[in-house]
Amino acid sequence: MEHKTGTFAELWGLSPEGLKFYIKKGLIDPESLGKYRVYSYKESSILHRLLYFRSYGFSLDEAKSLCYVGQRSEVLRQLKDKNAEIQKEIKQKQALLEQLNHDIQFLDQAEEQLNEITVKKMPAVCAVAGSLEDGSRDTELFSDWVRYLPFVQTNYVVDLNDQNSYDVRWGITAPLSLYEDLSQQIGQNEIQIFGGCLCLHSLIKDHDNKGIDPRILEPLLAYAKRHNYQIKGYALINFTFILQPEKDAEKSRYLECFIPIGSSEIKK
Repeated sequence: MEHKTGTFAELWGLSPEGLKFYIKKGLIDPESLGKYRVYSYKESSILHRLLYFRSYGFSLDEAKSLCYVGQRSEVLRQLKDKNAEIQKEIKQKQALLEQLNHDIQFLDQAEEQLNEITVKKMPAVCAVAGSLEDGSRDTELFSDWVRYLPFVQTNYVVDLNDQNSYDVRWGITAPLSLYEDLSQQIGQNEIQIFGGCLCLHSLIKDHDNKGIDPRILEPLLAYAKRHNYQIKGYALINFTFILQPEKDAEKSRYLECFIPIGSSEIKK
């Protein structure tokens, strides 16, 4: 079975230029017959293996290396490593899809739910809470999280244990389902578990672009007092969406507020 470049490329779903790229990289080495290249079973065999490993996401160099391994155990090891890598990617994509569905539902219902106070469970999340001052460890953590999980939510954590002087800290959160991966990527000691309790919930829209004023929680705190709810622990204020019609125009932002009526202590 011998073919010229055009026919051989078509058989393997490649363009002639793509096939020449494989030749230039030294991945296949067809014989020359006059001014033509001729491709035989040898080229078919190596190209098949290259495309097989490439389909799993191996780089060209990795695929080439795998084509010339004599030990079954080594090929098995690398396939298992790739399996673990793909499983991690699927997990991240699933978390991204869940967040995307949440955002679609949120934006669809946002205006209808503004300032409405309800009782709902705060979702349990992985969290980091601290300071974004220059040179602080928290700044490095924030960078790590955003690089690894670009869809993390930024928020403020408000200590409600002393209602005469609220302690407000910035925070970032990600779904609890990603705790294991985050622990491996960033370090278990840096991650806290937050939420998972009953809360008063409200969606607020404001135009303040200078951090957060904890007084936006006053309607929720007043509601809690009227209904004899015990407030304790940490409130969470999520930054959800910012709307800005043009570069220098005033921003509007949606803030999703949770005030615990159960325990919302932050745990390591």
